[in-house]
Amino acid sequence: MKLSPEYYAALKRTQRHHQAKQGKTFSGRFTWKQRHRIKAIIDRFGVESILDYGCGWGKQYQERDEQPGQSLAEYWGIDPVKYDPGVPRFQDEPKGKFDLVICVQVLGSIPTGDLPAIIDRLYAHANRAIFVVERIGATRKPIFDDMKEAMPHGKSVDWWQEILVRPENPVRMIASFHNADEQTGWPGWRVLEF
Repeated sequence: MKLSPEYYAALKRTQRHHQAKQGKTFSGRFTWKQRHRIKAIIDRFGVESILDYGCGWGKQYQERDEQPGQSLAEYWGIDPVKYDPGVPRFQDEPKGKFDLVICVQVLGSIPTGDLPAIIDRLYAHANRAIFVVERIGATRKPIFDDMKEAMPHGKSVDWWQEILVRPENPVRMIASFHNADEQTGWPGWRVLEF
């Protein structure tokens, strides 16, 4: 799979940002907020293995829920394989297939022209389901401010659905979109499955 120079430029920026912030941003904590949705997918599909594609610093796996005091691995009953090319300890390319691939607020950091290849990679690693979470509207990641034209920021749910769907693939795609922009007519969360 050949990725564009824009992809590698975005990755370099992400790596520098990770190094400078040491986990204060791109922490992976958005996955924590999705833990109940992910647990429902685990139970529904009988998931026994998970790949967290774009796990950030992995802080979501260090936290514990106040009630009943479980980590994500304990709550889900699975310790996910973690991958993030922007974080040195997680940048080894994942190998093999996983029942579930989760990709939480990652695709918005990938240049638009490279998204089909990255989404194909998600499908290539998935046996049963993929769970994607993305923010609709303006990005909060200023490291890409001067790359706005190359990035998928501000794209509609319909646009995301078109790029995420692989009709010939039996793997289920579940996508959760967050929109903080009340002017678009639907602030809050929208979950789609295809």
